[in-house]
Amino acid sequence: MNKNLLKSAILISLTAILFLVPRTSIYARSPDAGLPGAFLRFGAGARSLGMGKAYVGVSDDASATYWNSAGLTQLTQKEIVALHAILFEDTIYDFVS
Repeated sequence: MNKNLLKSAILISLTAILFLVPRTSIYARSPDAGLPGAFLRFGAGARSLGMGKAYVGVSDDASATYWNSAGLTQLTQKEIVALHAILFEDTIYDFVS
C-alpha cells in the first residue's frame, strides 16, 4: 500500500513539474526581446522608464531630447543625462543629453 502511495505521489509531482515549469519561461520574455532593432525601443532616463515609457507628455528634464524635444522649453536650469548599458551580443546602448 505504501509503495503504491509513493509511486502515485512521485507521478503526480512529475506531472505537475512537466506542466508548470515550461510555462514559467513564457512569462519571463519581453515583447521586445529578439526583434531586429529592439534596442531602439529601450528609452532613456530613469524617471521615464519608471513610468513605463509613458513620458512623452511630461518630459520636462534633460531626457526630453529623446522623448519629446518640446519639453526642453520647460527646463529652468542646466541638466545632463547620461546612460550607458551593456546589452546582449556585444551591443552597447549609450545616451547623453
